[in-house]
Amino acid sequence: MQNAQARSILVVEDSRLQRAILRRTLVEAGYAVTEASDGVDALAALRGAPFELVISDVEMPNMDGCELCQAVRGDPALAGIPVMLVTVLASPRDLVRGIMAEADTYITKPYKPDALLSRVDALLGTRHERVGEGATCTVSFAGESYEVPADPQYTLNFLLATYENVVDQNHELDLLNHQKNQFLGMAAHDMRNPLFVIEQFSALLTGGMLGEVVAEQAKLIDRIRANSEFMLRLVDELLDITKIESGTLQLDMQPSDMVEFVQRNLALNRVVAEAKNITLAFDPPSDLAPIEMDAGKMEQVLNNLLSNAIKYSHPGTRVDVLVAFSEGHVRLSVRDEGQGIPADEQAELFTPFQQTSVQATEGEKSTGLGLAISKRIVSGHRGRIWVESEVGTGSTFHVELPVS
Repeated sequence: MQNAQARSILVVEDSRLQRAILRRTLVEAGYAVTEASDGVDALAALRGAPFELVISDVEMPNMDGCELCQAVRGDPALAGIPVMLVTVLASPRDLVRGIMAEADTYITKPYKPDALLSRVDALLGTRHERVGEGATCTVSFAGESYEVPADPQYTLNFLLATYENVVDQNHELDLLNHQKNQFLGMAAHDMRNPLFVIEQFSALLTGGMLGEVVAEQAKLIDRIRANSEFMLRLVDELLDITKIESGTLQLDMQPSDMVEFVQRNLALNRVVAEAKNITLAFDPPSDLAPIEMDAGKMEQVLNNLLSNAIKYSHPGTRVDVLVAFSEGHVRLSVRDEGQGIPADEQAELFTPFQQTSVQATEGEKSTGLGLAISKRIVSGHRGRIWVESEVGTGSTFHVELPVS
């Protein structure tokens, strides 16, 4: 960083707290700081003393940061002072306003002191070069068109500042996501053991192994057991998704017989289906060569698709499982005759904790994680998963895996 001892910076911010944070950061770096609470006070300060840089918030009363920047550029005595805008950047329009006001750069809130000081260091000692008067061009950004100064270098510099902000924020989000995954993993792990104990004790009570249980007590115990089983499933799925998102999911790829794989999973789900009078059907293809996959992880995917098909289908309907080979891929499909999924809700199906407006036909619970986990497992196999659905007709979930 340049020698900051004699550098004079004007900080413009209506929030006393934000102003104090900016002042402390700059003073600790050796800069001389003057404060103003809005654009009007800032203009008065600028006309009364020399400054090498203006750092201004955008949202302020009386005169906001963009209006202040325009006033500075319109005053020949001040026009060369570089201006940095501090903004939450709530919309693309905020960015365009900064460009039109001829700000030199901006930084988004919240920011790290190092990011702020690096921009300060880059601007100090420079002079703002005015953009050609009145010359503009039309650009399309985030689905809208805007008029911006027809100065490629100036606009490029401002957009590079945008890119730098995005890189900084993505890095912060990656760190926060990693911390979130660690917390969820530890919390889920710590919750699993006591939930397992509750589930096991309720099973012992239901079986009468700890004494006779009357009918009313049995109903309450069954409810305890059902809820503890649901919570255990939720905890297990939280553990799965935290492993996947943290990049620690390991796949054991082995040659697998797809027909035998499907038949085994149908057997696991047939008891639940028969309890709802739902038929599970599978017409196995002939001469299907083994494919490379993690059978344990893919069993989780198929069980989730079958479970959902049963859960959201009415009694007396049918669920078909189909396996077909096509253009170097094996396609596994689960087709039901259920309620179908509204078209505007299908895009969010594979997002964690997203649930549709469709209700399970007998009140079964859903964690909202199964399809998100399934998508990540399938993606780990270099495959894809998608849905075709029509309300009132049913849904078909497809999984396509490459054949080695």
